[in-house]
Amino acid sequence: MKRFWLFLATFLGLAIMAVPASAAMQYTLNCTTVACSGGGSGNYGTVTLTDNSGVIHVNVALASGYQFGANNTAALLWNGLTNDTLVVSNLTSGFGSTGSNANGSYTAGTPFNASGAFDYKILRSNSAGSPAALSFDVTKTGGLTLANFATVNDGGVYYFATQIRTTSSATLFYVASNLAGVKVPEPGTITMSIAGLMGLVGFAVLQRRRKQVSA
Repeated sequence: MKRFWLFLATFLGLAIMAVPASAAMQYTLNCTTVACSGGGSGNYGTVTLTDNSGVIHVNVALASGYQFGANNTAALLWNGLTNDTLVVSNLTSGFGSTGSNANGSYTAGTPFNASGAFDYKILRSNSAGSPAALSFDVTKTGGLTLANFATVNDGGVYYFATQIRTTSSATLFYVASNLAGVKVPEPGTITMSIAGLMGLVGFAVLQRRRKQVSA
């Protein structure tokens, strides 16, 4: 029985190491001013990208107390390695794109004019409701990878930007991410980690009981 638990713990540990690297990246919307100076820094939400075999699922979740702006405001601005023709689908209701041919330069409002343009944009398509989340799928001919999004705008500062307001004020302001994305563990990775931990804990408990019995 002792050997069984040892084998199980070893097997689970090796299985965890064999789990593929994460296929998702997360960016934090942490700036309201150029270079995140002064009182403009904070956590205003996240942009999470998941690679589904060449189709990138984008999910924007604003922090509590914030929501997207009204009709025709910039819900999400991002960059590309080249000006590719992107196809957007499964877009959250209440948002719109410039069409499937979304390539080209887009200069956002203050404070990003001084920091260069973004390549692509998703807009609010109406003023109904108070949405704080946005999601869509995006791809191109030949597929996309997470690396296609890991590039800053023309000014060399920001990865993503969005125009938002607080839930108690109609005043709009831009927030952005000037930090590189971090890997997000996949559900399978988390499950394997928990299983491995449970196996090690079980083995430790068994060892302790055997010592108590022999004593």
